[in-house]
Amino acid sequence: MLTSKEYQKKIKKKTYDELLQLRDELMASIARYERGIPKEDAAWKETPDPDVIYYHELQYLAKVYELLAEKYLRKLNQQILSESRAFRY
Repeated sequence: MLTSKEYQKKIKKKTYDELLQLRDELMASIARYERGIPKEDAAWKETPDPDVIYYHELQYLAKVYELLAEKYLRKLNQQILSESRAFRY
């Protein structure tokens, strides 16, 4: 699995909407884990096991939120700049 920094680097150029989709996918996967995966489930025989995947997905989700916040702030600043230019005489 990727480190959280490697993951962030991988997704850095995604659009805001693509990041929202990633967020939703990660949240769905995290929720499945949190609802419980029976120990006899085949997922526990895979490498990495669900505990490791859950841990990394939580870290990835944090990075997705960081990028969403950055892109939102950039969009907001651009909007403010364009509005201020429109009011110049």
